[in-house]
Amino acid sequence: MKNKNTVIAFLVLISVFALFFYSCATHLVKREELVQLNEYYSDKTYYLKENIYIGNDEVIKKGASVKIWVESTPTILKIKCYPSDEDREHVIGKLIIYIVNDEYKKRFITREELDSIIGEKLVAYNPKKRRHR
Repeated sequence: MKNKNTVIAFLVLISVFALFFYSCATHLVKREELVQLNEYYSDKTYYLKENIYIGNDEVIKKGASVKIWVESTPTILKIKCYPSDEDREHVIGKLIIYIVNDEYKKRFITREELDSIIGEKLVAYNPKKRRHR
């Protein structure tokens, strides 16, 4: 009986440590900066530079007009998009870019780096550069 209690206490201790380390895991974007980043991106409209394949049967076509938001977990940074003519609250975002945290060696990613990564698949709409006919 004593060994059983010791094992249970040991498992509880390990669980507490695991939860502690999980909660301290480094996100690529600081939690308090995530809101600011999403506010920054919410005002922007983007166009896809190429077709983006979502699963086996869904495609977001090149040239589609989208808005984006950023999600950050301890293991991955996600960039999701939704149609620019929809409200974010009423649509399911599609994952278009992801970054595994290990790629950045436990450091925070800057907005400039994130802009560069986003720029590989999306181009920001600039109304000043509209073509005149």
